[in-house]
Amino acid sequence: SLDGHTPELHDRMRGRKGSFAQATNAMTWLLGARRRMGTENKIYAMGLVTKSSYEWLDEFYDLVLNKIGADKLKLNALQPSFLHTRLGQQQDDNFFATESQANADLLSNLLDKCEIKYHINFNPNWKRQFVGYFRNLNSKPNLNLGWSCGLTTDEHICNSPDRNIMLDLVGNAS
Repeated sequence: SLDGHTPELHDRMRGRKGSFAQATNAMTWLLGARRRMGTENKIYAMGLVTKSSYEWLDEFYDLVLNKIGADKLKLNALQPSFLHTRLGQQQDDNFFATESQANADLLSNLLDKCEIKYHINFNPNWKRQFVGYFRNLNSKPNLNLGWSCGLTTDEHICNSPDRNIMLDLVGNAS
């Protein structure tokens, strides 16, 4: 996972100095192992899109695809924490409230430019849903409450439950 195209941005998002170097070194190591083993395994970087990173998508794609040499940069949208939903915990999610505020129209334009420049061929449904998620967030008050602010989207945008086992705080699996 990468939270930005520079060490300063990634490390600030992660709250841990040196984590950018660790993440990029891990990808470089994996790419080297793939070459040594002669395998066809794909190496993807998962990129987090936030208010601080979305205007740098071109640089983000250049880093991952050209400088590191990974096969894909898969973008993920910042999600709220569960601070307000965990067994009575009521701490504000100010990080989400601030970093979720990407300009949806500019994001859409930047994705279009990267799609052309890097020959990405985005799934149009994904792009519509991804940009729509940020557009929806821009209209929501009280984002500091995270999921508790009534955060919804017009359509289902996450397929994680289709491919993952989820565990809640008390160990119930779904």
